[in-house]
Amino acid sequence: TNLTSVSEFFLMGLTKQAEQQEILFGLFLSMYLVTLAGNLLIILAITTDIQLHTPMYFFLANLSLADACFISTTVPKMLANIWIQNQAISYAGCLAQLYFFMPFVMLEAFLLAVMAYDRYVAICHPLHYIMAMSPGLCVLLVSACWIMNALHALLHTLLMNNLNFCADHAIPHFFCDINPLLSLSCTDPFINELVIFTVGGLAGLVCVLSLIVSYTYIFSTILKIPSAQGKRKAFSTCSSHLSVVSLFFGTSFCVYFSPPSTRSAQKGPVASVMYTVVTPMLNPFIYSLRNRDIKYSLRKLIWKVGKMDRGNQSDVSEFLLLGISDNVEQQRVQFWMFLVMYLVTVVGNVLIILAIGSDPRLHTPMYFFLANLSFTDRCFVTNTIPKMLVILQSENKAISHAGCLTQLYFLVSLVALDNLILATMAYDRYVAICRPLHYTTAMSPGLCILFLILCWVFSIAYGLIHILLMTRVNFCGSQKIRYIFCEMYALLRLACSNTEVNHIVLITTGSVVFLAPLGFMIMSYLWIVRAILQIPSVSGKYKAFSTCASHLAVVALFYGTLCMVYLQPLKTYSMKDSVAIVMYAVVTPMMNPFIYSLRNKDMHGALGRLLLGKVFQKNPEEQQVLFWMFLVMYLVTVVGNVLIILAISSDPCLHTPMYFFLANLSFTDLCFVTKQSPKHWRIFSPRTKQSTKQGLYFLVWLVILDNFILTVMAYDLYVEICHPLHYVTVMSPVLLLSLCWVLSALYDLTLTLLMITVTFCGSPKIHYIICEMMFPISNPFIYS
Repeated sequence: TNLTSVSEFFLMGLTKQAEQQEILFGLFLSMYLVTLAGNLLIILAITTDIQLHTPMYFFLANLSLADACFISTTVPKMLANIWIQNQAISYAGCLAQLYFFMPFVMLEAFLLAVMAYDRYVAICHPLHYIMAMSPGLCVLLVSACWIMNALHALLHTLLMNNLNFCADHAIPHFFCDINPLLSLSCTDPFINELVIFTVGGLAGLVCVLSLIVSYTYIFSTILKIPSAQGKRKAFSTCSSHLSVVSLFFGTSFCVYFSPPSTRSAQKGPVASVMYTVVTPMLNPFIYSLRNRDIKYSLRKLIWKVGKMDRGNQSDVSEFLLLGISDNVEQQRVQFWMFLVMYLVTVVGNVLIILAIGSDPRLHTPMYFFLANLSFTDRCFVTNTIPKMLVILQSENKAISHAGCLTQLYFLVSLVALDNLILATMAYDRYVAICRPLHYTTAMSPGLCILFLILCWVFSIAYGLIHILLMTRVNFCGSQKIRYIFCEMYALLRLACSNTEVNHIVLITTGSVVFLAPLGFMIMSYLWIVRAILQIPSVSGKYKAFSTCASHLAVVALFYGTLCMVYLQPLKTYSMKDSVAIVMYAVVTPMMNPFIYSLRNKDMHGALGRLLLGKVFQKNPEEQQVLFWMFLVMYLVTVVGNVLIILAISSDPCLHTPMYFFLANLSFTDLCFVTKQSPKHWRIFSPRTKQSTKQGLYFLVWLVILDNFILTVMAYDLYVEICHPLHYVTVMSPVLLLSLCWVLSALYDLTLTLLMITVTFCGSPKIHYIICEMMFPISNPFIYS
């Protein structure tokens, strides 16, 4: 046979360093999700809005579909390779990726050329536009683009299949591109290169000439328009398209039309990121930010989603959370009591997470699940207590219908997640005690992550089912909820429509999500107790039981309080049970850190090392002062910014652009200090002062985002003071904030990609408490 005997290739990616791969995984995953979400929103906005059923937006919808498919052929495989630490791709998989990659690249070029022709007809021959761009012709043009590019890709794939590959199978790229594959061939690729330059060159030349000729006529027509306003209006209809064309062809030419002598195995893949990942991600932003029709359609789409299933269901716009007591003096006591309990819960669970993350001895499955349980508990109390504190402190006890359902969704999902994680921890203890020799293989890191993902998926689905059913319930009469938060039973009591379906689903899904894990935990502990009883020595029994005592105490506390509330008929459900709800909604998350820290020697030791470790070996007293100083400043910063966010979100009087930006600034500051301060505590320890370049990525991103938000706030004040009459129409806070995030992410992406290409030598010591950009590097000219 003339076919190659190669069974697989190795995609070397952008970097070989594990620390940089972790950064790239998070970076590319974020960009991939943003790209999919942005392009799908463009498609939904165009298909759902009749006003956008025009040729231009028909082509734009196809362009968004091509972008979504384009990025899906390359990025998921790269993410999988980084995740499983396996760079292999099969020979058939590589050719399949090449086949699907090439048509979407050329399809985007052809669609941009067709869109240029559409703009040419619209501006140069507006009276003939309807006839010249008929629906049949538009479908024909798009179909021709898809068919020609599919055939074009098939031709290159068949020719590539006839090549022989030998010796080195490493592809210096993050996907199977045609040029890297040709460089690995040990046979003469003359025919392949000839077809690339003839067929591919002809297709590319046709697209480029179509664009140039179309825009030449467009510009000549625009210049003939007498009024400046007419010129601006005509140019605005094609400015978005022109931006996308410049971005796509500019980045493509940098990759494929640069001299071979200037190409390198390291710079080529980095340059390819621009047109394979960045361009599809930016296209939706360009068309949404620079196009009023798309912005208006997206707002209508979001408004429809927000109003979905509510238009004919319930006229209730808000509920009243009356809390536990109506007595003003008791409410003051409750405010401070719940505030202290909330802060203790947050700090306790954060310390658990930091202790586990900073101590390598706790990097085991049991503590991995415990860290996630602490994270869930922190989210759980944050979902309910802040709103309750605002209600206790203010006279306004109202919560909107949407806010109530949102709180209920997170409440139901997080309670289910807590339950599933506890069941998973019970299985972990069963394997550790009953099957100790198989523990390493039975509880591998990949399996632990899979268990956690399943817990999240099931809990999210469980909460979504109940919320969708709750949106179909009618509420009438009394809107008062004598609870501290929106609870399922309390809302069902207020319903004036038939809630039989809700109760049936509540019983069936509750049996699966709660009773099944409870039965599983009972069976696990029966086997655990049986295995412990078979241990001959008393000390061995005590040691085995001590490894699961904390978990057993948490399970008993969680299910004990839960059964007090829910294991009773709905008709006998009295308002006094709100006190019992406090037990599982507030007390249980607060007690979990104490149970695990006091009853667990490993956790007790890790917390002691985290809080009392010496900072610098030369001056331990100075280290103690610095540690406590940073800890106090961190807690003050967290509490202060959280209070700002809660105050703005809970007070309708502060729902203005200025306070919207202030809330996001507080959120950015919260993320910034949370990224840096815990690392300071780890540095203040004799065990390690090591750091990675991961911190640099987030540091730069958050600093730049802070800067952009401050700039936008200055612009907000300028418009409010200098142009007060146009303030409402000019200020679009969501749009401006999205622009801040996108620009800061792009700036940070550029620096990160450049940092990957930098080599480090000499002393790895940084005389800073954080990874800062300007520490000595091998080529400082790039950044200076």
